Amino acid sequence: MKLTKISLAALVALGAFSSVASATPLEEAIKNVDLSGMARYRYTHVHDYDKNQKNVKKSNEAGHNFKMITNFKAAIDDNFFGVVGLRYNATDGSGDNAGAGTDKTNTTGTFGVHQFYLGYKIGGTTITAGKQTIDSYFTDDAIGTGVRVVNEDIEGLTLTALAFDALEGNGESDGKLYDAAV
Repeated sequence: MKLTKISLAALVALGAFSSVASATPLEEAIKNVDLSGMARYRYTHVHDYDKNQKNVKKSNEAGHNFKMITNFKAAIDDNFFGVVGLRYNATDGSGDNAGAGTDKTNTTGTFGVHQFYLGYKIGGTTITAGKQTIDSYFTDDAIGTGVRVVNEDIEGLTLTALAFDALEGNGESDGKLYDAAV
């Protein structure tokens, strides 16, 4: 048996080549993952001027709102799936809204978990449990923690039963229905 001296750098390089050769292609690794979402930029400007006051007061507030929602849905097993959704929502102020100076850039805003639930689909019935959008006519994009059962076995008819708790209350949801519930 012949022993050969080899440098540590050469050994690391050989190890890297062997792991690259057996790596799973990216296309195959993400073939069961669906990505969906939206991104929005909104500029708001409010200018108040009340000349009926004794001391005329002007105010000028502006904001640059950045919002992004990204959902990842992955097949776990035969009929099971999982969803993780991330949300970024921050407003940078300007005008009188900025206080001292002209720049009020939000540098501490982070991504938060928007949705996190597991689901099971068999036939035309889907059962989901966890933090998810309520998806009703009255709730827009409100989030709650709960269970939903949706059946679409009959063509043209969708039956839904749901129970939610812990409705989000961070300013993302608004309206008379939300105010009445909270």
